[in-house]
Amino acid sequence: MNFKDFWMDVLRSAAIVGIVMAISHIFEKHIMLFSGLGLGVSSLIISIEGIVAAVLFVGMLYYFTRRLAKGWNERVEYMGQVLNVKFSYSRALSYVLTVSMLASIIVGVASTIYVDIIGYDIYLAAQIAYIEETVDFVNAAGQMSGSENLVSVESMEDFVSQLEASERPSMFANIISLMSSYMLYGGLTGLVVAAVARRNIKQNESSEYHE
Repeated sequence: MNFKDFWMDVLRSAAIVGIVMAISHIFEKHIMLFSGLGLGVSSLIISIEGIVAAVLFVGMLYYFTRRLAKGWNERVEYMGQVLNVKFSYSRALSYVLTVSMLASIIVGVASTIYVDIIGYDIYLAAQIAYIEETVDFVNAAGQMSGSENLVSVESMEDFVSQLEASERPSMFANIISLMSSYMLYGGLTGLVVAAVARRNIKQNESSEYHE
């Protein structure tokens, strides 16, 4: 393997993860804001979809890391020279983090395009309506338990006013926001994925040695 092949693998894996996660991200937004299913049903669907998305995210990262580890050749070509580079734990972890970071860029771009298609004013109005519905639900639940409004009308109005007054987030801001989340999730996932992938490689090497 040479470094060009390595980075091509990174880009292919990131593209697949990014597309799947972008579809998941947009689906959640659409169900939450535009489905008209009501807060209870939409929240249930989003919860189920969130679990499925998390499983897919972890599963894809493991699959791609494992695939790379199985095909890794320690004799790596770089600038015409052949180097002895082992598939270490740190290399597996950096692979997962890089794939996660690049995937977040795809999700950020797709999310921005989605809002552009919907129209930002329509999207913002749907966000405000969802917030108001959520606050009403929380306060109603509090009143049923004998409590006063858990969220005051004044605080909700202040929040909505700030939301309306704020400038539309740029594509770059969306990407940075998502990148921090994906790097966190990817890092936590990578700690386990890298260890499992590396352990399996060692087990295979050990079994081949004994054979």
